[in-house]
Amino acid sequence: MKKEITKAEAVQKKTIYKLSSSYRRDYLDYALSNAQKALSGNKGEVTFAKWLLANSETYLNGKKAPVTNINKLSKAEYERVRRIVSDVAPNGYMTTIYYKRADGTWHRKYSELWNNKNCKFVYVSMTTKEKKFLKISDFAMKSSQLFES
Repeated sequence: MKKEITKAEAVQKKTIYKLSSSYRRDYLDYALSNAQKALSGNKGEVTFAKWLLANSETYLNGKKAPVTNINKLSKAEYERVRRIVSDVAPNGYMTTIYYKRADGTWHRKYSELWNNKNCKFVYVSMTTKEKKFLKISDFAMKSSQLFES
């Protein structure tokens, strides 16, 4: 059981976990927590916890969006990346786009028009209003790289 727990903890550090939908990540987190509690339980609890952990790992679906040029997203590529960014947003955060003005300050963008040079995806905390500026490379990769690894 300890081996399965270690494996699940390693999965939490991988892209497939980070880019899976939040409810899919929650499922793995629950299974891991349940397995850790079951270590001191009876054989039935341990068996169920092992099954739940194995099942939760196969439930993850996260992967980066393929793009032709990470520095110049087409409209369709932008939309794919935007969906991933929104889908994996941490609980309590909303996804928005900020653009950089000529004076160097960042402001929320209210239209969906994307400009690769001056726009960034941002998670904004709904309680503290804290902003987390995101890197596109965390959510997308050049499509040719998908076949190299």
